[in-house]
Amino acid sequence: MNNVLVVALDYLRALLHRRLLIALVIVVLLITLIFFMVFASVSRLLEESQQLIAVLVVFYAITSFCGCLVAIYVGASAIHTEISQGSIAMILARPVSRWQFLLGKYIGAVAVLLGYSLAMGGLMAVYILVFDLDALPATRYAPWMTFCQFLIMGTLALVLSTIMHPSIAAVLAFFSDLGWVFEFFVTEGPFFYISYALPSYNLYNVWIHLISTTPLYGWGDVTMLTLYAFDLALIFFLLAMWRLRYKEVT
Repeated sequence: MNNVLVVALDYLRALLHRRLLIALVIVVLLITLIFFMVFASVSRLLEESQQLIAVLVVFYAITSFCGCLVAIYVGASAIHTEISQGSIAMILARPVSRWQFLLGKYIGAVAVLLGYSLAMGGLMAVYILVFDLDALPATRYAPWMTFCQFLIMGTLALVLSTIMHPSIAAVLAFFSDLGWVFEFFVTEGPFFYISYALPSYNLYNVWIHLISTTPLYGWGDVTMLTLYAFDLALIFFLLAMWRLRYKEVT
């Protein structure tokens, strides 16, 4: 287990030096700033309470989208970078097995996504306390639902990156929400249950719930969606582990 933690910490340190990730954060901040400047000029047409809620919804939508980009990036580049640079051979030459290497990388990626979700939730909590918006029940579970979405998307990008170029894996992971196909075209019958084995990001897009004064999710729904996300993440991770076991890395 010590080897797994070493790999995870090393991956976290490597992410801090990734220019692409830093550039992504800077672009996100600029887009957010520009969007809020445009939104401020439009929001004058709304009432004060509606403005406060609208700003919260916009903030959640932007940070959620940017978090998806981060999830795809850390997932798709977790092991591909090591393979392309040849550093994985040196790591595996030590007493580190392939499953320990993959698990360490995965733990590091999940830590980044969890930290991002906690930061987003913290900023939402501060905003709610300052403007007294505690009447919005969806804010209690929105950050966690977003993390579950990040988890599915990042893990799918990870397993896809083991069989194709990470840029292609990132695009496929981002547009792999197949739950809507069954939602609109197959609503019953045995084929409907296949949807439970496919990624469905739409289930975790709870930004629309923020404008509702009554909870659209109960804690039972949150629990089931959490189990669904963790089940899919486990399946994708096991597939990635199986693929890495037979992948040529030298």
